[in-house]
Amino acid sequence: MKIRLITAISNFQVEDAVIESLTQREFELHFRALTEGDLEANLKSCQVEQRYLLVIDESFISKFWELKRYLSENISCLVLNGDSAPSPGVLFEMAYERLRRVEEVKQTHISRSTGNAIGFTGSWASPGITSVAINISAELSTYREVLLNDVNPLRRDLLPLLGMKRNQHLVKLNDRLSVAEHNFGEFKGSPKLLGDRLNILDMGSAPDIEVSLSDRRTAGRIFAEYLHCCRELVFVTGSESHALQQMERFHLQLQSLMPNMKVTYVLNKVGSSSRQQGIKRSFQKKVNEFSSGQRSFLIPADYSLLDRAQGRFASVIEVSPRSALRRAYQELAVYLNK
Repeated sequence: MKIRLITAISNFQVEDAVIESLTQREFELHFRALTEGDLEANLKSCQVEQRYLLVIDESFISKFWELKRYLSENISCLVLNGDSAPSPGVLFEMAYERLRRVEEVKQTHISRSTGNAIGFTGSWASPGITSVAINISAELSTYREVLLNDVNPLRRDLLPLLGMKRNQHLVKLNDRLSVAEHNFGEFKGSPKLLGDRLNILDMGSAPDIEVSLSDRRTAGRIFAEYLHCCRELVFVTGSESHALQQMERFHLQLQSLMPNMKVTYVLNKVGSSSRQQGIKRSFQKKVNEFSSGQRSFLIPADYSLLDRAQGRFASVIEVSPRSALRRAYQELAVYLNK
């Protein structure tokens, strides 16, 4: 059975070259999309039992994550960059790499998590993942024993933020809260967490989950392995438009690959300006679209208080227990503690 080819390429010459190259192999042209509406309508009509390859360029990619809700495991996607088509041999290799990746992702599909930790991740561009993880851990430690784990191989800045040196395996902050830094030098895909307390994982910014589950390269592989340890996730995003797009992309990927994972979405550093209020409404609307009744949280911007807490290497509850920022952290902690 031939693989059906769908193209959504703004440059007709590039599109003609792609079609000519691939249809000489095991592909047959199924549809050429001229507009995003054409592409959306065609993706909705794709047959489940048929294999498809969607070749798309950057002019169409702005709407891609909205369209991805119509994609299924039988549709692979190849994104082209640049104003010219790759050579026929390179294009063919790229196409089959995408087709093979879908098979690998299907084999590593996660039906459920295997652990009891709460993972903190989020969008790129420093939305404050580590700061939220520290303060929520401090709040949760008022109810139970908590171990805050730095499992972000790219930054490892948790201990310095708390005024401690790196490469200390386990540090006790108080009777119910400890911090652990994990060594990834000899990471073999077997995360070890202490099971006698609630583990909070500072996982850093979320990578492309499909890539981390298929390519299994170091940073993405570590994220995927610790994802197995989580009973639920907290996704922290900033107020930039690209951050909200990353949040939506993360949700769509996780829904496809790990549908039973519970996720709580947090908009961090929310200001009081009219623009910030508009972003807040946009964030809440997106979360509501993810799932009816989905709970989301807003953390107010209080930079002076955060600076004061960081200057003392402390949490907000220690510095200003009656502040609006502390109450926002407390509300989220109570919800997670349930």
